[in-house]
Amino acid sequence: MFIPSFETLQSYIDRGLVGQTDMGDLSIYNYTVACQYSHAWDDVTKACRGLVLNRVTGEVVALPFGKFLNYGEDPEQVLPDGIPVATVKYDGSLGISFCHPETGDITWTTRGSFYSTQAACANRLWKASYAHVQIPNEFTLMAEIISPETRVVVDYGDREDLVLLGIRNRFTGEDLSYEEVVAWGQKWGIPVTERVSGDLESLVKLAKTLTHDNEGFVLRWPNGFRVKVKGQEYCLVARILSRFTPRTIGDIWYHDRVDIFDALPETHRQEYLKALAELRQGYDTWMQEFEAFSQPYLHLTAREAAAQVGGIKPFGSMVLARINGRHLDTRKTFYKSRFPGDPRPLEVSLDDDAF
Repeated sequence: MFIPSFETLQSYIDRGLVGQTDMGDLSIYNYTVACQYSHAWDDVTKACRGLVLNRVTGEVVALPFGKFLNYGEDPEQVLPDGIPVATVKYDGSLGISFCHPETGDITWTTRGSFYSTQAACANRLWKASYAHVQIPNEFTLMAEIISPETRVVVDYGDREDLVLLGIRNRFTGEDLSYEEVVAWGQKWGIPVTERVSGDLESLVKLAKTLTHDNEGFVLRWPNGFRVKVKGQEYCLVARILSRFTPRTIGDIWYHDRVDIFDALPETHRQEYLKALAELRQGYDTWMQEFEAFSQPYLHLTAREAAAQVGGIKPFGSMVLARINGRHLDTRKTFYKSRFPGDPRPLEVSLDDDAF
């Protein structure tokens, strides 16, 4: 197995490709957003996907899966020989187990932080259902954290659980087979991600037909090599959601393109429609304030009004525009009072091909 040295890790941290979060003597190393955007994948950045090391002793405390890519993401990627095992790809957060150095208890982290909301959720679920389970000291468990708290796109309702995805030996690097993971899961009473029948070609075709309530599949070859095959509709919805900042909703409101929300699942659509309704209500209230402000000045000449309200922002300039007969884009002015700059074209704030 490949474990980067601390000196190597520091050089990658200095370059902004790897992040480090500490908890006592332990550090978790994870690739950064800059690494993702620059596609700076090598042995080091791939290994840093929640790798936990003891900075004092050098011990590998948690050894999760290395980074693996979407099928077709790397055109030069060569797939191994052999028949892969395909399993359901759950849509939550990756949880990584380790033995807490002070308490000796099984503890969970996410790949970027010991202290994330998702890690806290995993620890709560473990204590509630699996605290009695004895995990061999050499094992690192990887599990999907399923909870309303960790939802991304897929709606699992009120379900809360840890779904076992894999197990690695933190000392030898061994990546246990799917059959071995199932056997351990049955022994511990922990659910395991389900196996899916089909070869790579058939699963790629199937992924094109999946609804947004199915993220896709993970394929694992006998040597441990993995790729993700994601559903097209899931990727579409996930892409849209990733761009829905408050300002993006402002852009949609300004351009009156509420139809964009039609691509979203019902629960997400209602959430954003609520935010849009609040923005509209804010505009209506703001316009009422403007009308009340402007009434005492509308009978004045432009010069008289300028002397009295010219320095009052933004209503003063709006009153002057009305008196002078200039076009008054009140929606644009309201937008600029809420967000930096002018309303953006939707192809900027939300790529056209995302919806």
